[in-house]
Amino acid sequence: WQAWALLEKEAGDVATARRLFRQGTEADPTHAPLWQAWALLEKEAGDVATARRLFRQGTEADPTNAHTWQAWALLEKEAGDVATARGLFRQGTEADPTDALNWQAWAIFEGEQGHYAKARELFEKARDANPNDPLTWQAWGVMESKSKDFPFAVSLLQRALELSPRNSITLHSLGIVFSNLRDLEKARFYFAEATTLSPDDPITWCAWGQAEMRDRHNEQARLYFQRSLALNDRDPLTWSLLGTVERFLGEIEAAEGSLDRAIALGHDTNRQARAYFEKAKLLERLPDRKQEAEQAYRESLVLAPDNARTHTSYGVFLYWQQRYQEAEEHYRRALELDPSDDYTVVTLASLLARQDGRDTESEAYFRQALQMNPSNPKAYASYADFLRHRRRYVEAREHFERSLSLKEDKKVRERYERMKAVALLE
Repeated sequence: WQAWALLEKEAGDVATARRLFRQGTEADPTHAPLWQAWALLEKEAGDVATARRLFRQGTEADPTNAHTWQAWALLEKEAGDVATARGLFRQGTEADPTDALNWQAWAIFEGEQGHYAKARELFEKARDANPNDPLTWQAWGVMESKSKDFPFAVSLLQRALELSPRNSITLHSLGIVFSNLRDLEKARFYFAEATTLSPDDPITWCAWGQAEMRDRHNEQARLYFQRSLALNDRDPLTWSLLGTVERFLGEIEAAEGSLDRAIALGHDTNRQARAYFEKAKLLERLPDRKQEAEQAYRESLVLAPDNARTHTSYGVFLYWQQRYQEAEEHYRRALELDPSDDYTVVTLASLLARQDGRDTESEAYFRQALQMNPSNPKAYASYADFLRHRRRYVEAREHFERSLSLKEDKKVRERYERMKAVALLE
């Protein structure tokens, strides 16, 4: 019954498939995989309530079938019911503690929730259940990459590759990790291997483009984004990235066209928000399009109100419009969302330095930024500017020199030389 029902489902005859599933479960109501397959049919048809009822009947028919619990958990995860999904994953692993796939699915779920310690514990159980399953090592490595433990991610993904040397997803994932480690040579090697095995995978071409863009190889990045879009021109992220790299290349019209395409394809809220953000960054540098830039920032924040980077960038935009109170509100919101961002702390300090009576507060933020990141040349240069404007030349000199020792910058050097000349005159 199940095989016939699945055949009809694949042929597009959902009504017949549904009738066959019903007949099959009547013939053998204890066959959990049949209930599960029927539930998945209803889920794909958009009837979540019926799918949930059928999953429940399947688990009641055979509580030892771990895969039915797992499939039900995935439905609840997609429905946004995290607590119920977690409970169902737990019941699946209790039904069969030897099934690595169940531990793996639960681990991936916890990793997606940002519960990395719990996910690691579950990946260890998956590994113990089947140490030779490359998918466990691969999924674990991908999660560690997201947690930013890149060296550990490399070791996990390389173990996956030992077990399955021709897995393009593992190769792709290693490319991403080495890009994050700023080792472009190794990233290129793994991306090249992945695209050789799967030349029609648009996701890998896009990831390779991001790696090239990160190291400012913008022409090469554009080629890879275009290659990705030739395979799938419906992905808003790739259009947004292409628009960004075109902005870096100074191709304003092309960039705007790509970003508008990304916005029009906005079936994903976060990706559409990114496209609006990139459009704001493009337009804010054009003297006659400031109003459009501000509207793009606002659209981005409507779609993703908790994006710290957008709040900071919009704050900088407002700062240059001398709308200091509004800028400060966005800087402070950004720091609520991401207290570890030393760049935003510096920009807030610089904003406060322009307002009468707020020197003490401003200087405290400059010092905080330097404590957070003692290797940030911008923080030293900005604090030096604060000090020179208050004629504290000895301290300013120290901070200018520290900034320039970290990164030579023509504009910072010019400000430093001007300050030395003024200090001599005074």
